[in-house]
Amino acid sequence: MIQNTKIYRWLPETVAIVVAMMWGLWWIPVRALNDLGFEGIWGGLVINSGASLVLLLIVLVQRLSLQVSSQALVGSLCIGFGVASYAAALSFTYVANAVLLFYLAPAWSTILECTFLGRKWRWQSLLAIGSSFTGMVLIFSNSMSLAEVKLGDIMALVSGIIWSIGLALVFSTETKGKITILSLYCMIFAVMVGLVVWLIGGSELGDLPTRQHWLEQGPKSLAIGAIYFTPLIILSIWTTTVIAPALMCFLLSFEIVSGIGSSAIILNEPFGLIQIAGSVCILLGALVEVLIPDRTKKQRKRAVETINTS
Repeated sequence: MIQNTKIYRWLPETVAIVVAMMWGLWWIPVRALNDLGFEGIWGGLVINSGASLVLLLIVLVQRLSLQVSSQALVGSLCIGFGVASYAAALSFTYVANAVLLFYLAPAWSTILECTFLGRKWRWQSLLAIGSSFTGMVLIFSNSMSLAEVKLGDIMALVSGIIWSIGLALVFSTETKGKITILSLYCMIFAVMVGLVVWLIGGSELGDLPTRQHWLEQGPKSLAIGAIYFTPLIILSIWTTTVIAPALMCFLLSFEIVSGIGSSAIILNEPFGLIQIAGSVCILLGALVEVLIPDRTKKQRKRAVETINTS
């Protein structure tokens, strides 16, 4: 039991940053599965499937009730849709386009909070939005292409909007003891959306793995997804329940820094002064949102409550 909330003063935000860093490294297991023969969208599909199987096993072993409020269910499905459509967008457009368009999510979340969750507009929030977006523009200034609108651009934009709606729905409803169930619903829906997208896009998104390939590489690939993505999605859903939507989106912006930094080190991709300046702007944007007075008092209380009931 957690009695002293001061000890866990920054627990939700810290976990959210770790989650963001893990999301930024998502390309590593996806590339690993691509190397194993699960091409294109199938890398993300197998990862999501591995996590779904583990979550289903946990639910069955613990005999958890599948019942959740309709609002929480819709919220988790929206997050699952965001995960799947964002991953698919990476196959339909430039990575820079997809990331930048998805990370308009903080703006949508701020609008949702101010419109439906009783939050008042503050100059700090406007500063956070401006700083974060400035950082994103700086980071992608050399690779962003707006010559034509691609299907992936639309999917990335839609995924950010739907993701923001999901965050708002889950945050504003009671979710005690339901984190695993919501994570399961999220991942099952992500797999379903991914399959639908593949059926629409066909072989351009990756050839359907053969039965023999599933037998040879399937178990290993599902294990990669299960080990990496199961804790990631559980922590993502938990932080969503205790951190206000706009703040959550800003904290997840650390994913950009993690992704670009890791690709620069591992793949020797460029990471110069412009990228460094952009990363600093993103971090400042997140910091401004975190330090808004009384911004996280309620969420910290809910964090302790959910931990005690888990």
